[in-house]
Amino acid sequence: GPGEECRALFVAGVSDRFVGTVAPVWPQGNAIRLPNMHSRPQPDITLLRWRDDFYRGKRPTAEDVILLVEVSFSTLKYDSGVKLALYAEAGIPEYWIIDPEAGTADILFLERGSYQLVMRSGSGHVAGSRLLAGFEISMEALLCE
Repeated sequence: GPGEECRALFVAGVSDRFVGTVAPVWPQGNAIRLPNMHSRPQPDITLLRWRDDFYRGKRPTAEDVILLVEVSFSTLKYDSGVKLALYAEAGIPEYWIIDPEAGTADILFLERGSYQLVMRSGSGHVAGSRLLAGFEISMEALLCE
């Protein structure tokens, strides 16, 4: 539907904007291998640590991930429950859950094995990463009206 189309456009726009600037962007739909788990989630946006070989021959693992973003049109409960627990257990340092219907982004930072809400950004604000200088998203870009 229109929500999923807007989500796809938003994710593509964010990926295009940041590709090669603040960190490598792992394409949407590509899985991330998590340690000791059978789950291979496919986050909407994945920002990785720099590698000169661009991950040729070796898929990124949790240790390679700096920041994950989920755009939760219809998956908010799953993204803020199941995926949050998976990503915390895997040691992903920063996790964003964007709720386009509410026009908010929760920015979570891993501290001592669990995520802490660092910021809830809403309409009229810019959400920014604690780990990647320059990775910022205007919340106005989330409004799919």
